[in-house]
Amino acid sequence: MVTNQWSLIIYTLLIQAAVGAYIMSYVINKRLTNQIEAEQALKLTINVQYIAGIIAIIGMIASLFHLGSPFKAPNSVLKLGTSWLSREILLMIIFVVLLFVTAFLANRSRKMSSALVVITSLVGLADIYCMSSIYNATFIPAWQGVHTFIVFYAACFILGSLVAIGSLAFFLGKEKMNTQNSLYSSILAPTSLIILAAIAIQIIIVPSYLVSLAASNGAGQASTQLLSEQYGLVMAIRWLLTLCGGLLLIFAAWKQLQGSQPIIRQQGFGEAAAASEGAAVQTSPAGLIYLTLAIMVVGEVIGRYLFYASGVQTTIGMF
Repeated sequence: MVTNQWSLIIYTLLIQAAVGAYIMSYVINKRLTNQIEAEQALKLTINVQYIAGIIAIIGMIASLFHLGSPFKAPNSVLKLGTSWLSREILLMIIFVVLLFVTAFLANRSRKMSSALVVITSLVGLADIYCMSSIYNATFIPAWQGVHTFIVFYAACFILGSLVAIGSLAFFLGKEKMNTQNSLYSSILAPTSLIILAAIAIQIIIVPSYLVSLAASNGAGQASTQLLSEQYGLVMAIRWLLTLCGGLLLIFAAWKQLQGSQPIIRQQGFGEAAAASEGAAVQTSPAGLIYLTLAIMVVGEVIGRYLFYASGVQTTIGMF
């Protein structure tokens, strides 16, 4: 039952968020390099990557609780030729190791290796593919097909983008750069588009997903009934939170592009002095970013809960 799956909910979401945050950290680095010194941009990028690494480690720890005994973990990677689970665990370990190696080497050489970043990103994306394939290979209609792959990759880019810009907002606040507003303006717009695209793709496939489940066997019909009746309100709340989070992020990006002041203020260094001279007071959208992150994380957690809750199997499947 789903109450026994919380470790998997935490694990899958955190690993997907870590992969997405790592990828987005490099995208953001390229945007930052055009506006600030390369060394400053590198420092911010490495910090975001370390946050992604910490998230991945927490996810790995959460996965151990699903195994029953953490000491059984080494046995999970012994069937690489036949088991998607073994491949997923191995790729997850490789991704985390490469993530920290890339960040460490970049910090030491003061230069980010594009080749290493691409390899690490591909390993992370391959890990999510294997993670999706684990569920696709079961005898549970609600988990079979392209829907699972789309949901998992969408979570990767939604949560990953939010973790990346949330971490960036935190570190920018600590740095107290004079160019914060222009940096936010260049980052929020493209990040918002990525998140909205991931949300839109999920919304588009929901009707066809439910129709295909309803037209399948008894287990698929049972899953449709669960999602439309027992969990109908929960699903509505999930999408409401997700859409509200997306709109908040758009609002923050629009405010920055318009040069207006966001609703939630964050004072920066020297703000009082600037105000006393009659200059325009700069503000940061960090508050809106944190609020958006919180709302959309709750939405994604509910969505992943529904993923497991809808899993009605026709027979006993093996990973």
